[in-house]
Amino acid sequence: AGPVTVTGLEEESGQPDREIISLLRQMGAKIEKSPKGITACPGPLRGITKEMSGCPDLLPPLAVAMAFAEGESRLTGAARLRLKESDRLAGMAALLRTLGGRVEEEPDGLVIAGGGLRGGTAEPCGDHRLAMAAGVAALACSAPVTVKNVECVGKSYPDWWARLTEPDRAVK
Repeated sequence: AGPVTVTGLEEESGQPDREIISLLRQMGAKIEKSPKGITACPGPLRGITKEMSGCPDLLPPLAVAMAFAEGESRLTGAARLRLKESDRLAGMAALLRTLGGRVEEEPDGLVIAGGGLRGGTAEPCGDHRLAMAAGVAALACSAPVTVKNVECVGKSYPDWWARLTEPDRAVK
């Protein structure tokens, strides 16, 4: 997979989502800032442990990154994700397994064995964040990914699929 650029996310902002930048850096990702946005460059990642109570919405994309890391990663403090549009912990575990990942579900989080994802058909359980995570996973899977019920992203980001599939893979 090539680099992925995100616009509208600033390291200095008050958004909890900004923490993805420092988490990816902890995992060993090369992150570049430019006038275009923030770019995550391809490269090796290592597993980390992260307590998620302060940024639970980051669990799906972070879990995808962890599936491609070397070694084991742990996400804890996320029991409230069982009460979202879906049981987001169970849904994320199932999604990763469907794509070839190795993951254990715990009461308040996930344990993810890195090594990559191969591809397959992802069922996001009607959850917009799980569908978007499947789209991000597709960028790096070794085989195609089909995401069912793609329209569920309309709840939060109607242009998600168009942005994700732009030639430069810039997510805006």
